[in-house]
Amino acid sequence: MIALLFRFAQAFGIFDLIAVMTGGGPGGATETVSLYIYATIMRYLDFGYGAALVTVTFLLLVLIVAIASYFLNRSRATSGSV
Repeated sequence: MIALLFRFAQAFGIFDLIAVMTGGGPGGATETVSLYIYATIMRYLDFGYGAALVTVTFLLLVLIVAIASYFLNRSRATSGSV
């Protein structure tokens, strides 16, 4: 479960490989959240919308980690191990 959480968080941070290889791909086919946020802030100079995207992405990531850790702790408490 911990490895899954780390991989999930890393997936949100993938930027450099996709930016260098495809730049978002044909028609946005390989565009990730981080690449979309970068384009919104740097290319279109829409700082307010970009900041909102960063905040929502961060809150979504924190919510998913909190839910996963709740279920991880709940399953650990029911099994009796420390």
